[in-house]
Amino acid sequence: EMDEKTSLFQHACQKVRTLVLDPMPSEIRQIFCELIPVDDEVEDELCDKPVPLQMVKSLSASMSSTQSKVHVVCYQSICDVFPHVQDIFLRDTDFTLQECRRLCEFLKQVFYKSQFERIFYKQQPPSDDNQLDSLRRTSTFYYEDDAESANRKAIMAQLAAVQWSFQEHGQIAFRRRYLS
Repeated sequence: EMDEKTSLFQHACQKVRTLVLDPMPSEIRQIFCELIPVDDEVEDELCDKPVPLQMVKSLSASMSSTQSKVHVVCYQSICDVFPHVQDIFLRDTDFTLQECRRLCEFLKQVFYKSQFERIFYKQQPPSDDNQLDSLRRTSTFYYEDDAESANRKAIMAQLAAVQWSFQEHGQIAFRRRYLS
């Protein structure tokens, strides 16, 4: 009877095309998240260059339990459980440069196996400065600080390398074929 239930569950998972994971119930966090350490050294390392997932895991294993860690979504687990999922909603997850690097590392490893098409991240709150916000919507040229510009360029370059792109307005990472 357990084999039959397992088979039914696996069959149902094969049918899933859209997945909403955020907010993530604590009961499934073990399945779809992994813990990575958060300290100055690792944050600096993550900000300065891409870090392969295996390296993050080995760093995590070698660190003491007193160091703070953070749950991050595990794209591989999503792919393993729901192999045909195309749209993923992670509306509690910020799409930072570090998150972009994690996504790109995963996509490089499973490029032809993953059916991911779009990932919807946490939408940014509206800006308090309505004039700047209005200027950004109506003009193709506006001033931004160097760090913001560098992050945006780095995100776009990394996504382009795996044939993905990013739409800032909706905070959506997507496979490039949606551009046509």
